[in-house]
Amino acid sequence: FLYLIASVYAFLMASHAAEEEPKTIRVITRKSPLALAQTRIVVDRIKKTFPALEFTIETIETSGDANLQQALPLIGGKGVFTQELEHALLEGLVDIAVHSLKDLPLDLPPGLTIGACLPREDPSDVVVFPDASDVSTLEMLPPGAVVGTSSLRRKYTIKYLYPHLEVLDIRGNLQTRLDKLNGKYNSEKKYDAIVLAHAGIKRSGCTSNYKVLSDEEFMHAPGQGFLAIECRKDGRILEILRCLQDPISEKTWQAERSILAALEGGCHTPLAVFTRLEGNSLLMKAAVYDAEGCRESSGEESATMDAAETLGFKLAQRMSVKRSETIEHLNNVDESM
Repeated sequence: FLYLIASVYAFLMASHAAEEEPKTIRVITRKSPLALAQTRIVVDRIKKTFPALEFTIETIETSGDANLQQALPLIGGKGVFTQELEHALLEGLVDIAVHSLKDLPLDLPPGLTIGACLPREDPSDVVVFPDASDVSTLEMLPPGAVVGTSSLRRKYTIKYLYPHLEVLDIRGNLQTRLDKLNGKYNSEKKYDAIVLAHAGIKRSGCTSNYKVLSDEEFMHAPGQGFLAIECRKDGRILEILRCLQDPISEKTWQAERSILAALEGGCHTPLAVFTRLEGNSLLMKAAVYDAEGCRESSGEESATMDAAETLGFKLAQRMSVKRSETIEHLNNVDESM
């Protein structure tokens, strides 16, 4: 029933938007091959609804792409992959910017909005092993083996689930990280495995030696797997993009970003979530980890689709209460010793 409503809504919005449809949409994205592949997915999706539209695609190197020497939290967090694209939008140089939603900060510049997110690709993470490796799971790696990731969430989750492993930072686009894993760069760091998003692997057509991690155990980042299309709030472009919005997808990413907002999350917050549709309700699980590989707090909450935007705030509140109770318990134990 929900899919029927979504189809009717998209048809009505498309009919309205077509009345004053622009002839060309100018698109901007990052320079990486994956970013271009994702942008072509977005363009193809818009063309299905608006076949008369033409597109131009521009690429730009963001500060996050240029600085590969430092860890992401040290160079500004999520905004380092989006600021240059948003500047082009605000200057009127382009009409839309394509992002991985997990890279898009919560607070968008005034005048900009998320016009739509495409239906979600698999949000799971994967562990990738060197091409010549016989290892197929993280459990098989020996103590002290090195796993590479640029994500605090992945780093602390690995420490929590696999305390026998060492985790080191690894930067670069998808292909660069795969090349580093296979020893194609002269670097002192040698990686026995790296952890990446399954969505990126699938969209790039990568055929590396990888294994999908359990999404309920190794939970993903809020918004992972969604492609976000950012645009200005004024004009016909927003109406065109609204035609692409799937109501179920919209409720899901809004719920995940709401817990991120409630916990004031970004690249500095190792927050992991898992969201699943159950009938007409969304179930969300979440966990926050500390640097020692311990879960500071975790919990789960469900809400109807109508209340999905508040789901994350409710779960964050529950997790905060549990965290306070845990700290109080530990303090009482210390005092009694």
